[in-house]
Amino acid sequence: MIFRYFKVYVYDLPKKIPADAKLYIRTIYGEGVNRDLKWVEETSYQGFFKHKEGSLNDGFREVLTGGVDCWEYKNLESSKYDIARIIKDWGKKEAKNIFMVKTLWLPGFICANLAIRKSLVEGFDIKGIYDGSPFCVLYKTNVL
Repeated sequence: MIFRYFKVYVYDLPKKIPADAKLYIRTIYGEGVNRDLKWVEETSYQGFFKHKEGSLNDGFREVLTGGVDCWEYKNLESSKYDIARIIKDWGKKEAKNIFMVKTLWLPGFICANLAIRKSLVEGFDIKGIYDGSPFCVLYKTNVL
């Protein structure tokens, strides 16, 4: 198994991203019991744009804008099943902000970073950030 599959959900994208904004991605660890009453450890990732705002007299503060969630899947079939469940629960309008990305088998944080960047560049046509071209491929989800 040399590939990883990620589902990227862009739930809040600002209309204008400041020029000095940097993409900040954090790892979220979760543990608990699933539907089959088995203990599950899950890792997901959240992405934000982080920039400084304010003036020299008032001082600067860091502002987080936008929001991207990213989950890892073992295979493509389980990720397709999850997207079908989302379409059933939330509708097709919400599923247009979901992208499937296939990456090479690198460490999880690096793969999630590349997947989020690829979905922002190709899905929303954001310029000025690296899209992870040789290491990941964006799948088109036909939701029409």
